Amino acid sequence: MGFLDILSFGPDGWGYVLMMGALVSVALAVLGFLLGAAIGVFAAWAKISGGRTLRTVADGYTTIIRGIPDLLVIYLFYFGGSAAVTAIGKYFGAEGFVGFPGFLAGVLAIGISCGAHHTEVFRGAYRAVFKGEIEAATACGMGRMLKFRRIIAPLALRHALPGLGNVWQVSLKESARKVRRIRS
Repeated sequence: MGFLDILSFGPDGWGYVLMMGALVSVALAVLGFLLGAAIGVFAAWAKISGGRTLRTVADGYTTIIRGIPDLLVIYLFYFGGSAAVTAIGKYFGAEGFVGFPGFLAGVLAIGISCGAHHTEVFRGAYRAVFKGEIEAATACGMGRMLKFRRIIAPLALRHALPGLGNVWQVSLKESARKVRRIRS
């Protein structure tokens, strides 16, 4: 049996299993990346224009989550999520252990981890927009939302794309690691 026979989709090959693992890994990465982007937009807004409390919470979130190893985050969500779901189930009258879905734990862990990185990417991209362009939009009479939609968002997205590519690579790497942990 050769190397290509092992990778085949036949009865002796592992091709189907490898393809399904790759699909699950990409699905985890995409969903986690999108969840992280949503978290990152809100946290970046809190760091830029929020009050002191919101800024402190967002700073704490990014500092703590970026300092925790990704494997610890998945273990916290998988095992801690199972314990939390079991406790909630007991409160409502369920008996025994109630499991937490591994896929959901992976999406949440990747989303929380990537959200901290997204926060810094979006914050840095917003800070990279020149003040003169924002002042020119204000001088033209644009409102806050129109100014954001026509001036700030396109320019910030241009600055954010390289960083978002890096975050995507990290989320894809994490998803492959999490698929291995979820399956075993």
